[in-house]
Amino acid sequence: MRIFIALTFPEDFLNKIEKDIKDIKKKIKGKWIEKEKWHLTLAFLGERSIQEVDLIQKFLLSLKFNQVQLSTFKIDYSLPIKNKVRMIWVHFKYDNFNNFQIIFDKFNVDRFYPHINLIRFEPRVLSKLPYIRKDLNLNVCPKKLVLFESILKREGAQYKELLAIELL
Repeated sequence: MRIFIALTFPEDFLNKIEKDIKDIKKKIKGKWIEKEKWHLTLAFLGERSIQEVDLIQKFLLSLKFNQVQLSTFKIDYSLPIKNKVRMIWVHFKYDNFNNFQIIFDKFNVDRFYPHINLIRFEPRVLSKLPYIRKDLNLNVCPKKLVLFESILKREGAQYKELLAIELL
């Protein structure tokens, strides 16, 4: 089972992002991700057995979280790899992600960059892409901490909630 731990967000927050990307959608062609699938991945755990998934669920249920407020700062291209990008993200400030440090430690998350992926496209040289940066100063409390199964299909990934812990 291919799994990951993520945060999901309230509908009004997602609606604001959807409104803010209307102009960007006209500039970039690619596989835009449906709003219902938007999430912020805390830890990608890859292929795990049923027994491991059960232990991960028990671990997550043992955690106690206070309500956490997160802040966005822009919509822009993903971090470049060899001067090429292949995604557009909602970028978050690092503030308050220390609340999830126990998850990062448990699953050896060493390179965490908080974001929501909005679109995937073929890798392109950043300097040849249109300027799309949009400042986005929103504060949001995540709705749920979710253990998702990622089911890869030809038409794209489908996500199945295996465990959802309310955070609001």
